[in-house]
Amino acid sequence: MDYEAVKVLFMRQDAQTRAHARRVAGSWILRTDDERVAAGLHDVIEDGHATFDEVELAASTEVACIVAGLTRQRHETYSQYLDYITIHPAAARIKVADMLDNISRSTRPNGRFDLLPRYLKNIERMIRASRRDDI
Repeated sequence: MDYEAVKVLFMRQDAQTRAHARRVAGSWILRTDDERVAAGLHDVIEDGHATFDEVELAASTEVACIVAGLTRQRHETYSQYLDYITIHPAAARIKVADMLDNISRSTRPNGRFDLLPRYLKNIERMIRASRRDDI
């Protein structure tokens, strides 16, 4: 993993997105360095700051696959997007951390209260998927 190249990709995000990505990457639910790196980059493809190939070159194929799995496609409904995430336990763990951070922000002044019901409805599903690789 080329940490300098990962940092370049991370820094392409705006300050608010970087702060969110840091909180997600620091979550207790994440298990490996690959998951933490993927969490830090979880929005870079979806937000148009990097391509799959750039993430793969900077980090690894595993990290790029996790980030790609967390990237919602324009044609997907939110439910379809979550279905895809549940395939990969590491992606599901990052989505749980992402949802928890977004929930905590939604309760602050000027927060996105409209997202709260959607996240609360789906977080249990993501937690179950995140534990599929437990023995």
